Amino acid sequence: MSQPATLLQRDDTALMVIDVQGRLARQVVDAEAVTARIVMLIHAARTLNLPVLWVEQYPEGLGPTVKPVADALAGHTPFAKTTFNACENADIASALSQTGRSHLIVCGIETHVCVYHTVAGLIDSGFSVSVMTDGCSSRRAADRSAGLARMQTLGAALRSTEMTVFELIGDAADPAFNVLLPLLKE
Repeated sequence: MSQPATLLQRDDTALMVIDVQGRLARQVVDAEAVTARIVMLIHAARTLNLPVLWVEQYPEGLGPTVKPVADALAGHTPFAKTTFNACENADIASALSQTGRSHLIVCGIETHVCVYHTVAGLIDSGFSVSVMTDGCSSRRAADRSAGLARMQTLGAALRSTEMTVFELIGDAADPAFNVLLPLLKE
């Protein structure tokens, strides 16, 4: 599905956080900055009442989601998976359907593996997708770049976190603007 020419709409958008886990999350390029951007996206999604899907790749082996991200997701329950494409997990596919949203904002690790496979699965399932370029990473910069390029070729929109949050707020008079502005300035 091609990306809409219009700006993102809150009532048609959800957030998916993919595999920000264990030692791997600390080994990716720009790990601290990526984690901070993901936390900001989660806070924005909560403030804007967007559904949030939290997935973990084989948590028994990779470990739990890193604390800053898990803390931001308090009240949510992660979906455990073993497939690289989260859409191949029946529980995740069902949760996606239940959101009633057609656009997914995607962030997480690793860009060239689980993020890429999941974005391909989302697009194949008819969703439009925005990949957060500053909210995704891999252990090697070349793999991150290859993953982003491939997802864009498939039809995903590449966006930054700040660009996306301002797009979803839409108006400085919106109360969400004053709530989220301090996070955007960090």
